[in-house]
Amino acid sequence: MIRIGDIELFIFNDASVWVDPGGPFGLVPRLLWSQYAAADDRHLIPMALHTLLIRAAGRHILVDTGFGNMLSVKQRKRYHAASMDGTHRGLALDTRTGERLSDYRLETFREA
Repeated sequence: MIRIGDIELFIFNDASVWVDPGGPFGLVPRLLWSQYAAADDRHLIPMALHTLLIRAAGRHILVDTGFGNMLSVKQRKRYHAASMDGTHRGLALDTRTGERLSDYRLETFREA
């Protein structure tokens, strides 16, 4: 948990995926980005998708930036997706207060 004044921020790891480095790094040469993310034998790099829970002014706001439950079996295989339920597990841990979400913001990633 991160506290900034009266605001509390909770970050949940929603999923782990393996992607082609061309997506996040574009035309940046491998020599530069490989210092920060090592590719595997398939030339893929690990990425994490995070969900943010914000508690402020009596509100509970969930900002979901992950895949959600939108991936087909074929897409899960393509992204080598693992542990796609981090948000649900994180929210289950947060239910100790018994308070409900007041706002939900969905920012999803989908290929065209």
